[in-house]
Amino acid sequence: SRYALAAAGTRNKVLFAGGQTSSGYSAVVDIYDVDTGNWTVANLSQARGYMAAAAIGDYVLFGGGYTGTGYSQVIDIYNVITGVWST
Repeated sequence: SRYALAAAGTRNKVLFAGGQTSSGYSAVVDIYDVDTGNWTVANLSQARGYMAAAAIGDYVLFGGGYTGTGYSQVIDIYNVITGVWST
């Protein structure tokens, strides 16, 4: 269970990222494939919540947010076609 997470989707994927749990901020990204009905899990480069999410073309971006000790300047980019993350 998490709150203050970000969500975005493009193509056939929906991603739910970061957020806060009872034990702190999370780096977990749950990825749902609409075509197969399967879930996979990945991780952001930095645990955080309250971030922004946007999607365009083959990419989903998660930017900013709060880490529990300060504000993040990190943007994590996920390519939904290749499954590759970049920062």
